[in-house]
Order: sequence, then C-alpha cells, then structure tokens
Amino acid sequence: MATAVQIISRSLRMLGVLAGGESPEAADANDALFALNAMLSSYVLAHAPGFAELDLASQSPFPATHDEGITALLALRLASEFGVQTTPEVQAMATRGDNLLRAYYASVGEMTVDLGLLRRNPDPTRDSIDDLTFNDFGALF
Repeated sequence: MATAVQIISRSLRMLGVLAGGESPEAADANDALFALNAMLSSYVLAHAPGFAELDLASQSPFPATHDEGITALLALRLASEFGVQTTPEVQAMATRGDNLLRAYYASVGEMTVDLGLLRRNPDPTRDSIDDLTFNDFGALF
C-alpha cells in the first residue's frame, strides 16, 4: 500500500508537474492531499471499513490493487488546478480505477416493494404471499 504522499507525487508525475525523483512542495502536497481526501470521501469509500481522512504520511487504507486507479483519478482532479491536460492513458487508467473502486465499495441499497403489489393474490384461497410459488408470480404482474 502506498502512502498519501506517494500517491500525490505519482499523480503529479503523471501530469508532468514533477520530474522523476522530485517531491512536491509543501503547499502543492497539502492542496493535493485536500483533493485526495475530498475525492475518496465523495465515493461510498468514506463508509469502507478502515477509512479515515488521510495525512501525508498515512498509508492508504485500500488494497494495493487500488493504488494505480486512485493515483490516476487524483491526477484527473489535479489537472485543472495545475493547468495541464491529461493524457488518454491517464484517463483510461482513471476509468479502470473508478470502475474497480465502485465494484469493490459501492453499496446497493435495500430494495423495498409496495406491499399492495405483493398482496394482490391471484388465488383467493391463499392467505399470504408465503403461500405462492415461483410460477404464481407471473400471474401477479
């Protein structure tokens, strides 16, 4: 797992703002950290186990398989702030990362059904929905 500053540095290298081996200046690192925390909390990820707002030394609470996607997504967010364009490769990495994060951490709410729909029993001799079989459901709709 990468640290927040490693994710930030790599994002800035993807944008061409930093050269290899360079570190971001403190102000740039803090601005990027703010963007990283905002990005992660905008996902359902804020509710993922172990998620807490990161500081520069924090380890990413997400598996290493997400590092590349998070880095590319951050690069997309930072591009306008640094006045640069992203490459198609970075955009593709960000799309894959977004899809992977949503697949792992998105939560689907519980579905509720209007009870009036369930109580419309085609056979008046049956008292409840529990008495119906799978084949009976075709008659319900």
